[in-house]
Amino acid sequence: NKTTKIILSAATIIIVLLVSLLVYNLNQLAQKEENIKEMEQVMEFEKQASIEEFEQLSRQYEEFYIETNNDSLLKLIDEEKQKVKQLLQELKTVKATNARRIRELQKELGTVRGVLKQYVAQVDSLNHLNTKLKQENVKVRKQYENATKTVKEMEEKNSPMWKKLGGWHQILTLASVVEEETGKPDERPLIAGVFHNRLDIGMPLGADPTVRFIFKNLTGPIYKSQLQSDNPYNTRKFKGLMPGPISNPGRKAIEATLYPDKTNKLYFVAKDDGSGTHFFSATLAEHNNYKNIAAKNRGEN
Repeated sequence: NKTTKIILSAATIIIVLLVSLLVYNLNQLAQKEENIKEMEQVMEFEKQASIEEFEQLSRQYEEFYIETNNDSLLKLIDEEKQKVKQLLQELKTVKATNARRIRELQKELGTVRGVLKQYVAQVDSLNHLNTKLKQENVKVRKQYENATKTVKEMEEKNSPMWKKLGGWHQILTLASVVEEETGKPDERPLIAGVFHNRLDIGMPLGADPTVRFIFKNLTGPIYKSQLQSDNPYNTRKFKGLMPGPISNPGRKAIEATLYPDKTNKLYFVAKDDGSGTHFFSATLAEHNNYKNIAAKNRGEN
């Protein structure tokens, strides 16, 4: 009997232990199931958030406005649009338990978003460029219309200088020198008169801007060696007009060339007194005197 009691006691202990182990395992299983449900809820929440992001991204692609003939860029954008739609469709159907795939899709979402950002920048740049080109086209068209109008008006006035100079090319060539010689519109007819007088007597125009044009020297001194240049644009050395214009003359310079002041002046020199104007003279002696005055104005002895 004593042995039987011992056996029964041992059996009871074993049963209690087994029951305790079973209860523990059941609790662990229940906890795992609860954790899985919580994880599924988290993944479902993340999935829905990602779906919203993909849908927003898709709308952004659809709202793209681009005005360009860049077919390669348009093709790339269209490919990204289709990719977003495919990823969005997969994300909607993937189960919340497939956490790995959801994470992969979220990563791809980040990649596509970065691509979109680059395309947006390119599209904005192209749209800005197209707008600027349109504005420039309007500006150029307006300039062309104004120039055409000016040409017609000046031709209709039938200035005697047409016959003297020979045509638009020669007129614009001389007008370009008049344009460069002074920034004072009121002086241009007188300067044009000086140049016409020089042409009439076979005297070189002697225009420093033509020498600067040769050597691309817009400012600073002109050297004696440059004045001896054999370039046909060197009006300090050669008589007559240069082969072509040295700048784009404005209307005032063209009008001055067509309708110069009647004058006996053959020379002019900048006063260098800050006024931007010139001394004009009929004789070389008078001209040299004005050159000395200009030198004093510059502070030279």
